[in-house]
Amino acid sequence: IPKKTATTPQLPKKDDVVKDDKTSVKVEVSDVKKKEVKYKEPANKKAKTVSIPATVKINGVTYKVTKIADNAFKNNKTVTKVTVGSNIKTIGKNAFYKCTKLKTVKIGKNVTTIGSNAFKGCKKLKTIKITSTKLTSKTVSKKAFKGLTKATTIKVPKKKLKAYKKLFKQKGLSSKVKVKGY
Repeated sequence: IPKKTATTPQLPKKDDVVKDDKTSVKVEVSDVKKKEVKYKEPANKKAKTVSIPATVKINGVTYKVTKIADNAFKNNKTVTKVTVGSNIKTIGKNAFYKCTKLKTVKIGKNVTTIGSNAFKGCKKLKTIKITSTKLTSKTVSKKAFKGLTKATTIKVPKKKLKAYKKLFKQKGLSSKVKVKGY
């Protein structure tokens, strides 16, 4: 029988789906060199409040969480509040699609891209607070805000209020949804 030798932990490869050492959050490796991962799903699918971390540790190595993967919370019927970490740049397609209990989303300052139907079917969504000033017509999908109702208020940085109001309308936001500066 060969002796077991101590080996260094295996580092994940691109597209590997792995769990954070401590929290068991599922992430998918998107860039090995830059140590970037996509957030796939919460550790506990029944959690009501979810904070998407800025970083995760995999085998003791820190990775930046730069994207919420497509469909990450799709059809999640329990989550009510989501805070998007400061390293997130992209919110994937259908990320929060039909999260029927979701009430509050806080979007981090580095988000540049919001995918199609990201918030579609979130009937109870009261507040989306966007701290990012980096959204543009090229980076926000045509249907990013489709399906939001007058129950929703989108809070945006004051200096971006005019630009974002126009941008979000172009991207499928109903005129009944209030966009306010803070």
